[in-house]
Amino acid sequence: MGQEIENIAYIVSPNDKLAFSSKRIGVNFVPNGECTNRCIFCAPNIPAMKKLVHGEVLIKQEYSVNEMVQAVSKAYEENPDCSEVIVTGTIGEPLLYLDKLIQFIPQIKQTANLPVRLNTNGQATIIHPKYSSQKICERLKDAGLDSVVISLNAINERNYNIVCRPEQHNSFDSVLDFIKASNKSGIETFVSFVDYPKTHEEFPHLNEKEIGDFCKTLGLFESQIIYRPIIE
Repeated sequence: MGQEIENIAYIVSPNDKLAFSSKRIGVNFVPNGECTNRCIFCAPNIPAMKKLVHGEVLIKQEYSVNEMVQAVSKAYEENPDCSEVIVTGTIGEPLLYLDKLIQFIPQIKQTANLPVRLNTNGQATIIHPKYSSQKICERLKDAGLDSVVISLNAINERNYNIVCRPEQHNSFDSVLDFIKASNKSGIETFVSFVDYPKTHEEFPHLNEKEIGDFCKTLGLFESQIIYRPIIE
């Protein structure tokens, strides 16, 4: 699997700018960057992401759970100082593959014995309308998920639609519902906002005071808010 393994699992080196204090193993979980959003900051950031992870940030085909576990295990054997496994730390929405994610988490924790973090847009009930956010969080918690970072990027629907460009209406409400359910489930929960430079006039202006106040209404503390810079 040589090159294929490298495309599935990659090492994210410590980088103060991204608040990584230790090495992480990233997992390319979603083929072709499939997502229910088309965030305006995502595609333009791919070249910089390639430099950050020292390789490809997209996989072109779907891999089995066993193939992904093998890839992460190999990466961990070669980098035993890694502190965490990040599911989809680059492009794509892993909740689109929820059943596979539920299988992957306990297997990788048994193999690598590392905490697992999920990066998601949080549109759980949009992607899986037959489940409530609470039920999805229960399944993730039971599988052994340790933490989740939910890409929020706005505190109102108008700005969310501008920045994230969701495919479906009511996506913003779905994200808020998932944030609340995740926080109550016992999964360590964070929300993230892209902290874009003022030179990017296409982005609505971020106000950290307003963000902090809004996140309190979701039951979150300031320590659960992450500001992500655009990688330039």
